Amino acid sequence: ISNCVESVLQLNNISWELILIDDGSTDGSRLICDQYAANDKRVKVYHQINQGVSAARNLGLKVMRGEYVLFLDSDDWIDSRVLELSIKEMDLMHADMLQSPTNRVNNNTTKPHHFEKGNIYNCKDYIDLDSFYVCIGGSIIRSNIITDNQIFFRNDIKLAEDQMFIMDSMRFSCI
Repeated sequence: ISNCVESVLQLNNISWELILIDDGSTDGSRLICDQYAANDKRVKVYHQINQGVSAARNLGLKVMRGEYVLFLDSDDWIDSRVLELSIKEMDLMHADMLQSPTNRVNNNTTKPHHFEKGNIYNCKDYIDLDSFYVCIGGSIIRSNIITDNQIFFRNDIKLAEDQMFIMDSMRFSCI
């Protein structure tokens, strides 16, 4: 979790809030999260009994206040330059949603996730590609798309909840 939080703390050129959801951790993450919140007022921590990833993300959605939302799992990290450029691009294009390629690192080996790198599509063209990027970790979404349309992760499924959330967000951002 420390690498994840430290990557967000490196964001200097944009305003942000970091919402950490402790979903009943038993590995000491609770204390780490509390320490970050005590040292930086932009970091907010919420503790709940273990309810799973969808419930944790939904709690974050309920308390968010920013213009954009980006989800990071505790083992993720973000390059601050990429996030800053992505938000600038969204503003220039008046885009409601942006999906960027991510890399998966396993055993010190980096493997790109499937995604067409370097291309920008409008919603219809993206759908026509039939090449959906289903990991929520690579998605930046304007928060009003989520709040205005009451989009949440489904708690009743354990597989493809990311994809369903992205599709719901995309449906309202294509209007």
